[in-house]
Amino acid sequence: MNPILAAATDLEAQLITPGLSAEDREAGLRYVAGLTRWATERALVGSDPQVPCFVRCMDTVSKWGLENPDNVYRSARIEPGAEYLITGRRGTCADLAIEVLTGLAGDDGTTGRGISSIDTDTLRVEPDGTYRIQVGGPARG
Repeated sequence: MNPILAAATDLEAQLITPGLSAEDREAGLRYVAGLTRWATERALVGSDPQVPCFVRCMDTVSKWGLENPDNVYRSARIEPGAEYLITGRRGTCADLAIEVLTGLAGDDGTTGRGISSIDTDTLRVEPDGTYRIQVGGPARG
């Protein structure tokens, strides 16, 4: 059987378990719908590391669990050995952090190993509020 269909069949069996309250069943279906929405968006919009774009990971609909409601989560697929440039405007958020991970939960059965990160304390922001972050390529000082 196709592994996606097998997982859906298993999930369906768990969600129709006798004794599961209507509220728990509804919460489970919302959770699955949110993950499905995120996975579809990531596969269709953010799947090409040659043309990466940031895709929402978690929000009020798509949840993985343990997310911080004060955070805005985005992810982009990138390719080892390639070079990327992230540009933006700092804005007024209390904290800005960007991490490079080996993958996301579900990509390879792990949560992803951290490779590098930059945050509010280490981000170089220009006087006009803009920033540039180079990812990959040769080491820079």
